[in-house]
Amino acid sequence: MKRVHLIGAGSGWGAGVREAEDGPRGLREFGLAERLATSGVRACWAQMVEPEKRWHEHGALPRAEVFDLVARHNAAL
Repeated sequence: MKRVHLIGAGSGWGAGVREAEDGPRGLREFGLAERLATSGVRACWAQMVEPEKRWHEHGALPRAEVFDLVARHNAAL
């Protein structure tokens, strides 16, 4: 059986769709690893890289700050 490690790293800042930061958590709650197992892929969640600031709590930020947030998120990934 093939083995994979899943890494969740959603960020709404760079995506332009703020809700995208909830995607990895949603996939984990949906049971992605278990569903892959039924297809012959042995999967497990290795890590969740969370955004430094969540858009739900911070709203609009200056463009330069958004670029910095995205760069740091990518570096963490």
